[in-house]
Amino acid sequence: MGLALSVAVTAVLAYGLANVLTTDLVNTWVSAAIGSALPLASMGLLIAGTAGLAQLQPRGATDNRNRAGGADAEEKSRVASDGQQDVKRQPPSLGALLPSATLQRLSQRNRSILLRFCLCLLIAITAVEAVRNLLLSGTALTFYAGAANLLGLGLKLASTAWLLYLFETYDVRGVSAVYRVAFLMMLGVVLCIPSLLAGNWLAHTLLDLASYFFQVTMLVVAYQICVGFKVNPVMVLSLFRAVWALAALAGIGLGHAIASAHTPLGIQALTVGMGLAVAFAFTFAFTDRDCVKVLAAMPKRPAASPFRDKMRQVASRFALSERELEVMTLVAKGRSAARIADDLSVSPATVNSHVSHIYRKLGVHSRQQLLDLVERG
Repeated sequence: MGLALSVAVTAVLAYGLANVLTTDLVNTWVSAAIGSALPLASMGLLIAGTAGLAQLQPRGATDNRNRAGGADAEEKSRVASDGQQDVKRQPPSLGALLPSATLQRLSQRNRSILLRFCLCLLIAITAVEAVRNLLLSGTALTFYAGAANLLGLGLKLASTAWLLYLFETYDVRGVSAVYRVAFLMMLGVVLCIPSLLAGNWLAHTLLDLASYFFQVTMLVVAYQICVGFKVNPVMVLSLFRAVWALAALAGIGLGHAIASAHTPLGIQALTVGMGLAVAFAFTFAFTDRDCVKVLAAMPKRPAASPFRDKMRQVASRFALSERELEVMTLVAKGRSAARIADDLSVSPATVNSHVSHIYRKLGVHSRQQLLDLVERG
């Protein structure tokens, strides 16, 4: 979701920046500095987030500091051992959070989906960039800052909200519809080339909106490939950006080649060729069925549990540690101390110590009083 939202934020910033650049209020060098600072700021936030993950305190160590005194030496030793196990489970850095699967380790089916996804991306972006550079000559601030683009900006934000809702709710039919809409919009861009050449601003808006919608859709699919196929996101997103950059270069070259021979026959050939290429990309390379397969590979979300939510509310209100929350949940379910000790791989004495601390913090003296407290929330 964050990737898609970043594209939406970029669209909003680009509209404001384009309006500023069309005036004489900002020096060219200042505008270039602003444009360069945005990706640098993104890189800085990524580095800061990585460093923050690396410095996370182990949960077990926090639990040890929060435990009240009164436990004997054996219990302290058991608790310390539990803390060490939690330390081992705590990822020390961002790298530990990333799956290690690479392209070679993917199954043949998943590898085929990923490669066809890249092929579709290559064809579609080449077509968009060829049309964009042919018609807008790479820079068209008056269009990007005008009222027509304000309408397009509103449509971009609305389409982003719709797209994210469908992907977040695992709506299979909706996701299939999103991908087919992206295909229709991309095909519409190709078919509107004559209108674009005539200076039709509605066709220009379609070009910009279709490019944006396709980008957000493919970004979300790329994220789902990372999660669903358990493949390293650095590899997938790097491949995504590399294919995108290659397609942009190919589109720029193709656009300039057509512009240098600006003839009706050349425009007709461009329209037919681009239309066939886009149709091939969406109907043979990476189809809506492939998009649904990627969605189906995503891990299923756990069903909502009112009991678990109430337990977490009580734990938060009385400042219980994560381990104490685990013990309290098992006690509320009627588990014996021996069973809890077996489930958590600790000694029964440690469990009894946890239960004593939990009762003291909650101000209860029995399991029934604990259940009454949880029921009241």
